[in-house]
Amino acid sequence: MKAEFDPSKMRQALLNLLGNAVKYNREGGEIEVTLNKIGAEIFWSVQDTGPGIESVALKSIFERFYQVDKARTRTGRNGTGLGLPITKAIVEAHGGAISVVSEVGKGTTFQVKLPAG
Repeated sequence: MKAEFDPSKMRQALLNLLGNAVKYNREGGEIEVTLNKIGAEIFWSVQDTGPGIESVALKSIFERFYQVDKARTRTGRNGTGLGLPITKAIVEAHGGAISVVSEVGKGTTFQVKLPAG
């Protein structure tokens, strides 16, 4: 069941992804945010140039309390493993879907698809 659009929750989802992109990026890395409307759907993504995530970890990344590797942050700050599960729950409550594509050594892209209306 799709919830009524909640701008504050969607802002939280975006900030979670941006926060991860900053935290897990490499020194001097880049972050790219895109937003597109195609037909009746909205697509947005957050891409970083960090170390990437191993394919074996990708299947668990949206599980509560899951953390890929505490040594991955260049800042030394570790999270709780709740940001991505919360983001997924928010996106799905709005009738959308979230996915991740990552390549070790090249970075990670989180993609969100939402109904436009």
